Amino acid sequence: MLRDYSALQRKPLSFSLEDSRYIIAAALNNFDPLLGSRAKDIFAAGFNTGTAPVELWSDAERYRADANVRDRDAAHMKTLQQGARWRLEEVAAGQGFMMRCRPAQTPTSEHGDPANPHPYAVIDYQFDGSLHGVIYMAHEVGHAIGDDCLRALGGTYTPSKMDEVQAYFVQLTVYDHLCRSPNQRIAKAFRRHRADTIAAASGDRREALQTAQSIFEAAQDQKERRSIVDTLMGVYGLKTVQEILAVSCPTLSLAKPVPVYQSPNI
Repeated sequence: MLRDYSALQRKPLSFSLEDSRYIIAAALNNFDPLLGSRAKDIFAAGFNTGTAPVELWSDAERYRADANVRDRDAAHMKTLQQGARWRLEEVAAGQGFMMRCRPAQTPTSEHGDPANPHPYAVIDYQFDGSLHGVIYMAHEVGHAIGDDCLRALGGTYTPSKMDEVQAYFVQLTVYDHLCRSPNQRIAKAFRRHRADTIAAASGDRREALQTAQSIFEAAQDQKERRSIVDTLMGVYGLKTVQEILAVSCPTLSLAKPVPVYQSPNI
């Protein structure tokens, strides 16, 4: 069920950290409960401007995966909960410039991102309360989920095209949730933001966004959703973009342009 955001109609469109956390977790939980549970685990480790862990749902409400995945993830999460996974700063509107996820146990990147010695991904985020801030927080959570799945299998991070496909898939899932909001002001704003994001994407990012959109559309099939999502996020091992498309969109090929969804009613 979508949350009632009617209270936000009487003031400029903005969101608190708690709004953002709820929106992202609820969107992913509604789409796929295991994906939502993974997001919950990320938010549970230091999602505030301090370091105290917070909770979204009780253990009784958490989705239980099949025994092998559940037990493996439970052991992995004991490691993750030893420290905060967020470096958050609340800033004025339009000042949210730092938005990145640093994969677990990685050195300083070629772009100058600081090393992350921890056995879990760390998200550095300047949150300005805007809808842009909500959506790109979802994007970084997508990166962290992919890294968690990799680490649970004992893997080590290597940059690949799948990084952005995973993150955009989570971003698109949150877009879809918000574009269906009963609050028409919020729904219209996020439809516009989605259209602008699609229009502005270029190069590798456009290719990743197009691929993620095609996979998202394929995952609307309830019978295939779990297989598609788990394969995309690397639950059973890291796959290439071509392998993901073979599972989710067998009629598509990267040799052909991947269609991008254009929302009506923008």
